Amino acid sequence: MALKVLQINTERTWRGGERQTLYTAEGLRDAGVDVHLLCAAGSPLSRRAADAGIEVLLARSNASSAMLLATRGRVYDLLHAQTAKGQSLAVLSRACHRRPVVYTRRVNFVPRGPLAALKYRLTDRLVANNRAAGEILKRIGARRVDVIPSAVRERELDRERAAQLRRRLGLEGRRVVGVVGDLVPQKDPLTMIRTMATVISSREDVVGLQFGGAQMRRVVERAVAEHALEGRFHLMGHHDAVEDYFALFDVYLACARESEGFVSSVLDAFVYGVPVVATRIGGLLDSVGDRGSLCAPGDAQDHADAVLKLLDDTPLRRKRIVKAQREARELFAVPVIARQYKSLYEELLSGSAVSPRRNRATH
Repeated sequence: MALKVLQINTERTWRGGERQTLYTAEGLRDAGVDVHLLCAAGSPLSRRAADAGIEVLLARSNASSAMLLATRGRVYDLLHAQTAKGQSLAVLSRACHRRPVVYTRRVNFVPRGPLAALKYRLTDRLVANNRAAGEILKRIGARRVDVIPSAVRERELDRERAAQLRRRLGLEGRRVVGVVGDLVPQKDPLTMIRTMATVISSREDVVGLQFGGAQMRRVVERAVAEHALEGRFHLMGHHDAVEDYFALFDVYLACARESEGFVSSVLDAFVYGVPVVATRIGGLLDSVGDRGSLCAPGDAQDHADAVLKLLDDTPLRRKRIVKAQREARELFAVPVIARQYKSLYEELLSGSAVSPRRNRATH
């Protein structure tokens, strides 16, 4: 009988964690796992998972999620929470479903409070998607943390869509520095703006494009105005299938603070042939590594120098692109990451005190 696993992600947005949840589900299914997904009714994840042929359990609230886990969780071999909320729901309903709980953590801040500590103690296996996150979990008492990185799925880009945006913004003859990520504190958007101001002041042909949510939009808009970047740095907002626009990028920029996680969008840059400049901190140490340029935290000049060097040095660009593209495909492809999760599940179940689903009577 195939391993049967329930993935849990009840977020109503579409961000990196939801994309990784879908990749995990698809990869496990392709690896022979009977995988289902508990998610919020009407969420982007629910629609995309259904379109991908994943069996979906829909919940309209936290209470209905907990009820589904309590009443239906026992039909699975284990539950895999992909968010902190999902971890809480799986742990709190455990007395009813009595299944092992796995949790993948993608954030790099320290969990606080007695309830958080209890939740982590009651989770059977903790996974961090980068080493820095894993060390944080160990500092709060986790006995074992597996590090499994985020995945990337390469697809055929819609280059005509990118060309349409190029024409609409008048980017012909311009070099484009791209940023993909919400305007949130951990992505250090003010260092991003200072970096772009330095780059643009050095080169008349450079334009910046930022794609992503707008939590700090007003703050960033003020910074754009202060640095006189109107018309040279565009806040594009959220776009579906944003990967299509990597076809426009000459350099990908990922600024960050210490709490930033893996930043899976740099993997998109790698597979689509865009060299990366990022901050030497947090999960970027793993996702970028020596495949890109890593710069001092908060140092806009350091980031700008790295961007300018990649724009000016064609042999360096080509060398970086070849190495990063090859390693991203070898190390971070969805089937590679799915195999790591499947092995973790099998190891956990082989030593679990909870009887596997396939070996117990059906009630």
